[in-house]
Amino acid sequence: MLVILGYLIGEFSAGLPGLITTMVTIGLLIIIMSQIGLGRKWARTVFLILVIIVLHAALTLVPFFFSNSRVPGFLFVFQTILQVRALVFLYSKESNAWFDSFKNGAGVTD
Repeated sequence: MLVILGYLIGEFSAGLPGLITTMVTIGLLIIIMSQIGLGRKWARTVFLILVIIVLHAALTLVPFFFSNSRVPGFLFVFQTILQVRALVFLYSKESNAWFDSFKNGAGVTD
């Protein structure tokens, strides 16, 4: 939800093209999250690549966000911290075992 709020605050001022880009980005993130939930390792790798790109961009974007307004700046930094924390969980020993359980056909049962 934080990602959606951050994107919408930043992109409403960009007009229709910015809003379309935001909606496509949110859609892709939802697809990646759902595929991670289904135990797809490729989705975890795609998420890793996207976070690396965001971290690289953060070096130049953080001063820009804070120069315009503090709210988007704090949201961007908080979002980046949460994404890095999610990656730590996604590549933990327990998470690797969970992903491997899908390879063996066991999966997660309720």
